[in-house]
Amino acid sequence: MLSIFIVFASSAVFGIDFGSEYIKVGMALPGKSVHIALNQQSKRLSPSYFAFWNNSNPRNSNVDGHWDLKDLTNCSWAFLDAAKSHTNRFPSNGVKGLSPLLENIHGFKRREIIALVLRHLISTVDDGNWKPETATIVFTVEPVFPYEERIAIMEAVKLTNATLAAIIDSPTAAANVYGLEKRSLFADKPKTVIFLDIGSTHTWAALFKFTQVKDKQDIEELAVSYNYSLGGNLIDDKVANLLMNQFYAKHKIEIKTEREIRQFYEEARRAKELLSINENVDIKMEDIIDDYSLNYKLERSEFEGMISEFNESLRNLIEDVVSKAQLSLDQVDSIELLGGTTRVPFVKKSIMHISHMNKLNRTMNSDEAMALGATYVGAAISGAFIVKTVKTKPFALINSSLILGNGERKPIFDALSRTTEKPVLLLTVEQCRQPMQIVSGENDTLLQTVVLSFNEDQSDTDEVQLRFGFNSISVPTLVNATVFNGKKRVRIIRTDPDWKLDNEQLLYSHQFIKKMDNILRRRRKIQQLRNDFESYLYKIKDKLEYDESFKEVTSPNEKKQIIALIDEDMKWFEETAKPSSKNITKKHSELKKLTREPEIRAEQAKKRDPAFKKLNSTLNTVFNSLNATWPMFRPWLPEKKVENLWTLYNSTVQWFEEKWKLQAQASPFDNPVVMAYEIDNKQKGIEKLYNQLKNMEKPKEKKKPVKKPAKAVNQTQANQTQTNQTRLDSSETNHTDENKTIDKVPATETEAGQNEVTDSQNHDVNIEEKPIETDKEL
Repeated sequence: MLSIFIVFASSAVFGIDFGSEYIKVGMALPGKSVHIALNQQSKRLSPSYFAFWNNSNPRNSNVDGHWDLKDLTNCSWAFLDAAKSHTNRFPSNGVKGLSPLLENIHGFKRREIIALVLRHLISTVDDGNWKPETATIVFTVEPVFPYEERIAIMEAVKLTNATLAAIIDSPTAAANVYGLEKRSLFADKPKTVIFLDIGSTHTWAALFKFTQVKDKQDIEELAVSYNYSLGGNLIDDKVANLLMNQFYAKHKIEIKTEREIRQFYEEARRAKELLSINENVDIKMEDIIDDYSLNYKLERSEFEGMISEFNESLRNLIEDVVSKAQLSLDQVDSIELLGGTTRVPFVKKSIMHISHMNKLNRTMNSDEAMALGATYVGAAISGAFIVKTVKTKPFALINSSLILGNGERKPIFDALSRTTEKPVLLLTVEQCRQPMQIVSGENDTLLQTVVLSFNEDQSDTDEVQLRFGFNSISVPTLVNATVFNGKKRVRIIRTDPDWKLDNEQLLYSHQFIKKMDNILRRRRKIQQLRNDFESYLYKIKDKLEYDESFKEVTSPNEKKQIIALIDEDMKWFEETAKPSSKNITKKHSELKKLTREPEIRAEQAKKRDPAFKKLNSTLNTVFNSLNATWPMFRPWLPEKKVENLWTLYNSTVQWFEEKWKLQAQASPFDNPVVMAYEIDNKQKGIEKLYNQLKNMEKPKEKKKPVKKPAKAVNQTQANQTQTNQTRLDSSETNHTDENKTIDKVPATETEAGQNEVTDSQNHDVNIEEKPIETDKEL
């Protein structure tokens, strides 16, 4: 994985690959490389499901029009895995996948559903450390994803309250990952690579040329081909129909309901995955309808025979992309497989047969490459990270035109145009006075209406230059308009099409999503409070039955009161369907108040004896050092500090004996005389002063000054010098003896120590060679 350097990171970058079956989320975070985020179940793939239902009637939760705000309190909803599980039980309550984004479904605008799913994903991946408001998103979509749906994604991200940095197509995302992470594969010479993605509902192939130019990667998209009827679901259809026919042949019962059909499709997908690694798979479906079941053994050979037509469609796709690039198959260096369906052995064999290659590559993670590529693009755009920019020139792939006011059509981009191009149309002012429309696709879907605001004196014959380009979400737009050979800008007035959300609709959707968030937050809070309270109820109940230390310190009256309150609370939980957070908190507090003192007594009973023993051990160590070790081996310690330690020692011993005696006399039902933390504080206090003296280094002796040799003198002077020197040596010797006497503990201090020892003995503490005898009492 390529590492990136962080300049400034106040937000996370998310790369979103929103597939028809699964959602993959890439992340760029402070201090980490680009990686795939784990969801709440610690999985890298999240089912792309959303479910919504009426609590009173989950089997019939359909509604005419849009759900009302007041309906939300009586409804529930789920995301991803939970939504998939609910949808398997109640198919009409579920919504799967990303597209079509412009439709209204199950009482929602689909853009609202995508916004809800995105908010949930961002809020829950990476251990829930991020909020949508701090997220920067890059979406990756299929090569010919309609422009109007790209705009709808932009609206969905706006409802999420996140920032949309870009929308890129899947081939561009895959090429980014290859260009950044697999540079060694084309470092020595250029390499042509086909990326082949066989998804659930579609298949595309893109041919790229990778070249290393010094430290930069030159990535050229040569061709893209796609088939939106070829995908893994085609295989699922074949297997599911086989199983339904087998069931009918055995029981003469037709499969009709959506729930029953879904069961067969789920089993078909499971069989497809198992046949990628096994020669056969045993299919066992229990209680499909009442007690009727199906057992069937599917061989790989039978499976491959059913999907043989897949081979021809795949051949046409690969040959088409090579032909568009004006190359031959023998000029292609490798094929990189993407998408889960490429793991099916028959599909791999077909690709090898078509391409005449002995080996197919999967150097990138086939399921996650697009999400990672989108994340790299987002990291480069955000400015928060230093990441090598990979420049690509994707094809537009979709035709777009400008329809003039008189109905005349002016082509802007075609399928082979590059999204980096900025073509110019030359028109007259007269042609541009009426509203003009930018349209795209085979159905001329309206993207935007533009009106140019000319001066009143502008001549109709003046030439107007209209410059077009692609915006950040890869949608064609009018960049600017100028007159007089580009010297004067003309103001552009833009109007959105009716299928876009207007301000009123956006506001309502914002309010709707916000209320759903608030309700969900309250429900989660109540559920957490409920779980905590129930857990505490059973915890105290278990303590009263099995925890001997708790039972010893709980009086009969306390036990009676606690059991009565627990029984009352459990009955309340059973009878109250929707308890409020206020009532749960109140009842939890009442029980905690009743059990607080017994819990403290039980806790202190466990901690107090070890704390007393530790303090006792420290006192023994301090006494032995003061009384025996230090006078002999560390006589140079400062008298004042030694005296302070003796004083602290004696006061601590006295405190120890008093607390120990009072605690021993107390009833187990009484509150503690002394808390464990108080004993610990006493132990730490004397230990700190003791360690200061223990770690004190011996002072260094001063060196004697070296005398210079005297000049030559007569005998009388020499004799006098000898006499002086002898007196000096004698004086130094006496001074040294004095110093030694001072370094020792003075007699008066020793006597004081003995007096203190006598005091200690009055508290039954042996101060000779044995440790403090409170140990045997402990």
